[in-house]
Amino acid sequence: MVVFSIAFTPSLVFADAAILGVATGAQQKTKDSSGASVNTDGLLGYGVGVLKEFRSKAAPVGYEFGVFYLQRKPGRYGSYSESSNWISVPFLARRHFGRFSGGLGAYVAHGYGNVTTERGGVKTVAPLSETLNDLDFGPQFGFGFKIYKDVWVELRYSYGIPNLAKTAGGEVRFRQLDFLLGFKL
Repeated sequence: MVVFSIAFTPSLVFADAAILGVATGAQQKTKDSSGASVNTDGLLGYGVGVLKEFRSKAAPVGYEFGVFYLQRKPGRYGSYSESSNWISVPFLARRHFGRFSGGLGAYVAHGYGNVTTERGGVKTVAPLSETLNDLDFGPQFGFGFKIYKDVWVELRYSYGIPNLAKTAGGEVRFRQLDFLLGFKL
């Protein structure tokens, strides 16, 4: 079961083709401890970050590096929901084609702090280390478009590889779709 949610992520970027990010979303593949797939609906989250692209103005190819804080809200099923905090570091090779660009690379994310869970109107807070493994990583790719002068939009997808669940038989894998709206600084 793969689910989709949308989150809001302002981010600050410094580069020749910089993007100031506006939004991000998260997906999660989940099974409960019995191994049954869990149907979840996505929830709104948020984040902030910094992104830098390294390339000369004449070269159509560059490299992009960033650091983002993300609040991941994998979804809701029944009366259950949860959220957790992550620092994500993406690295992409980027190719520009006039007003369009494409990027391919990877990301590494580290979870920290607490996981807030709500069940039937009752909130509980537990250390992330008790519920989820704190290391997520995987491939990432994106496509961007220069809208006007120094204004860009980009869709970026991250595919989390490891199972983050600590419960036997449970499965948590983050899939993340980012929407960035930005401008060149």
